[in-house]
Amino acid sequence: MKKILLSTLMLMAFGTMFTSCSSGDYDMTPSVDKSGIPNPLKPVGNHAGGALLTANINGAYWSSRPGYMDIVAGQPVIYGSWTPGDITSTQQITLSFNNYHGVGSYYFNADGNATWLIDSITTASTYGFVAVDSDGSGIIKGRFNFQGQDLVVTNGLFKVIKN
Repeated sequence: MKKILLSTLMLMAFGTMFTSCSSGDYDMTPSVDKSGIPNPLKPVGNHAGGALLTANINGAYWSSRPGYMDIVAGQPVIYGSWTPGDITSTQQITLSFNNYHGVGSYYFNADGNATWLIDSITTASTYGFVAVDSDGSGIIKGRFNFQGQDLVVTNGLFKVIKN
């Protein structure tokens, strides 16, 4: 009896070793995890993800997923966007520069501009600035604030990967 019980237990243990649970196809390197946050190790297109822009938009905290920088017409443009999982809108901050020269302060409308996009409605900056604190090793970091019609963006921070 003891041999039968022991043999049954070993057979069940051996059978369990070769089975697994599955909830569908497994993707070893997903571009987006279940939380909706892009995988920084698997950029989408030529946009190196994993970086962020954060700010207070009319007093409410906002964070991009992800932030990135592209060169447009020879000048850097920093983007941060977020599409909420339960809403079909996109929210985006864009910071663009004129005559970019690295670390320093840039004032919107003279040295560039900023925009806030939500639900296909864009609000451009009427006043504001970007302070680039560091620009090296493929990463640009800085701070920003700007205002537009019915819009106040404060405490802006960015750390993005340069393409």
